[in-house]
Amino acid sequence: MKRRISLAGTEAEVELLREGEAWTARVGETSLRVERIGEREGELCLRINGRQLQLQWAPDEGGAWICQGGRSYRVEAARKTGPRRRELAGPGEGALRSPMPALVVAIEVAEGEEVEGGRTLIVLEAMKMETKVAAPAGSWKLRRLLVAAGQQIARDQELLELEPRGPSELRLAERRPIGPEGDD
Repeated sequence: MKRRISLAGTEAEVELLREGEAWTARVGETSLRVERIGEREGELCLRINGRQLQLQWAPDEGGAWICQGGRSYRVEAARKTGPRRRELAGPGEGALRSPMPALVVAIEVAEGEEVEGGRTLIVLEAMKMETKVAAPAGSWKLRRLLVAAGQQIARDQELLELEPRGPSELRLAERRPIGPEGDD
């Protein structure tokens, strides 16, 4: 899988290839073997080309902060060029999906309720940080809730289904990720 990332203002394309429990990360002509040794809240231990690194990290909207060796770096998905995909994704057309494994903290809408774009629909918690899942631009009706408060969910799990309220609303077949850009 290929990803565009921005690190300290410099954009690069990274190709990730899974090799058993490890990954090969290719950036231009450089290949790095990356193994995850351990992980706990806010910390990640990696072995990169045989060298062990201890990182502190904190995800936020659109990316993460990584600290290592007394230096902090902002890593984010590079901005895509061209048309954006819509927030709605199948297999059930109109289904909003979870951007990460998380706990459903709150559901702020009810089935059949009409909502406007930007309104918070569900609140998720991962690593003691809350993420609000909002309705995409436009006017919508909540067709069906697929999760409950207190439920542990997986990344990319369907959360709820929306249907457009007006004839000028966006087509449900168009897509855009909920979380950081770059997920295909």
